[in-house]
Amino acid sequence: MKPLSRKIWNLSAGFVVGVVILMAIIVGMFRLAVDHVPEYKQQIERLASEAIGMQVTLDTIDARMRFLGPELFFTGATASRDGDDSPLLQAQQGRVSMDLIETIRRRRLTLGRVILSGVSVELVRDTDGRLSLAGYTPRAPVNDAETEKFDASKIPNGAFELRNSTLLIDDTRSGGRRWTLTGLRIALEHRGDSLEIAGSANLPESLGSKILFEADLYGPIGETDELDGRFYADVRDVVFSGWREAFPRIAKLPASGDGDLAIWLFLTDGQLSQVHARADLNHVQLNDDTSFEYQKFTGRAEWEKKISGWNARISNLQIESNDHSWPETQINLEFTQGAADADIVVYADANYLRLDDLVPLADLLPDSQFKTDLNRFAPEGDVTNFLLQYSGAPDQQASFNVQADLARLSIHPGDRTPGFRNMSATLRASQSGGQLQVNT
Repeated sequence: MKPLSRKIWNLSAGFVVGVVILMAIIVGMFRLAVDHVPEYKQQIERLASEAIGMQVTLDTIDARMRFLGPELFFTGATASRDGDDSPLLQAQQGRVSMDLIETIRRRRLTLGRVILSGVSVELVRDTDGRLSLAGYTPRAPVNDAETEKFDASKIPNGAFELRNSTLLIDDTRSGGRRWTLTGLRIALEHRGDSLEIAGSANLPESLGSKILFEADLYGPIGETDELDGRFYADVRDVVFSGWREAFPRIAKLPASGDGDLAIWLFLTDGQLSQVHARADLNHVQLNDDTSFEYQKFTGRAEWEKKISGWNARISNLQIESNDHSWPETQINLEFTQGAADADIVVYADANYLRLDDLVPLADLLPDSQFKTDLNRFAPEGDVTNFLLQYSGAPDQQASFNVQADLARLSIHPGDRTPGFRNMSATLRASQSGGQLQVNT
């Protein structure tokens, strides 16, 4: 063996032997400490109480040695206010494990995983929408520094998980309703510049059947303007009437309806860059005071921010209302704007639009003159092969192209404008001129 190769081999072998010896020492010390863990139960309870500001008690505590490192196991954990026997938090059992590899690499004790099972917690939502732990009143901050918002960068590295837990929300804001989420699972893992959260819960029957959620963040966790990330939420068998009752100040929620609803949000450098949504809804009514109902409303929507604008796409859109069904519909929208509000470009196309079904959606828009006029004229009819192209800049003549085939087109009369009904026509128009060919 050559001298260089022999030297590399000796160094590698020495490193491996050193690691093995160090691991043997740690395992040996841990095994020695296992027999004395119960003696430190009160000390562990005291340290945990100081950490969370409440009185922590444990029924039993034990130590184990797992493949990836030592682990502390406990049962019957409760947290309560000092002098109060009523627990604010309860956990049937839990485990705290150390990351043996990271402990060796960093040469200091490193948290690996914390798992709590069978946790029961009750929250109170006040009339302002703030959530707090039931029966717990935090002390008032003594200075401005204590009122700072939660800093996500202070989350320790490691994995944290809740399993088979229950969350009870006493909602004074919605008239004293009580919401119970069962089967709650939340998994959080923080490693350096990566934070991943995933979870699910069974919803109260009045809200739906289940909710699933995920969040992945990458970058300096404490610097929100440098983060990339993805957020996902999926509500199964959503009941809109229940959500509207639970969140009465969100006026744009439908009055009734059910189905599945999912949304994805994407961040780039701390800014919203993409939104995806998927809906499969039935029997949707937007307002309590209307008889109009979407028997079916399904489709997928995508929105993406660009350097100089945005584009959007609605695919597989199918709507059923008043015994009429849409064909499978695709809609594309694009908006681009140059520097200093110059060079505006707009593009839109759709293979099918039924105005009767789109006008009620105006109730979701903010109040404006456009919304008022749209409801006044209440256009009806079918639009097929729709195309709009527009390009313009300041002090220049705009160019545009509009094409559409119209059927059953009707507009209600206004105060000074006439209306018409059941017109069929073909529209072709541009900056050079236009043609509206009415079919009789």
